[in-house]
Amino acid sequence: MSIDEATVKEWDAAVRATKKQVGGMHYKGAGIQPIEYSYANNLSPNLTNVVKYITRDKDDKIKDLLKAIHYIELELELVHKVDPNGNPLKEEEDSDEFIQFCKEQFFLYKRDQEGNLNWYQFVGENYNLLQKQFQDNPF
Repeated sequence: MSIDEATVKEWDAAVRATKKQVGGMHYKGAGIQPIEYSYANNLSPNLTNVVKYITRDKDDKIKDLLKAIHYIELELELVHKVDPNGNPLKEEEDSDEFIQFCKEQFFLYKRDQEGNLNWYQFVGENYNLLQKQFQDNPF
C-alpha cells in the first residue's frame, strides 16, 4: 500500500512511536514493547531497564542478563536502600575521631611493615577491622 492509499487510522498506526523500532528487531517478537509494559505498570527507570534487557532477543543473552542484574542492584541500593543481599545500607558518615584513628593506624602500618598499600587501599581492605579496634578502644 502506498502512502496515498492509507486511511487516517492506517497512517496513525504506521507513524506511532510504539509501533516502530529503531536500530534492530530485538523486541519485535515480544507481545508488548517493554516501554509500554513499564508505563502500564508504573515501573521505575531501573526496573524498566530490567524488563528491556530480559525481553531482548539478542545473541549475547548472558550480557543482557548481567545488565538486568546490575539494574536490579541499582534499584535495591537507590530506591530500597539495601545491598544486593537485602541488608540495610549504612547512612552514617565516619566520625572525625574514627578518621583520625585510621590515619594513626595507617602511619603505624607504613612505619612497621613498610606497607605498599596507599591510604584508600589500606582503609578499604581493613575497614571492618579498623571499626572494631576503634570501638574496642575508648578514648
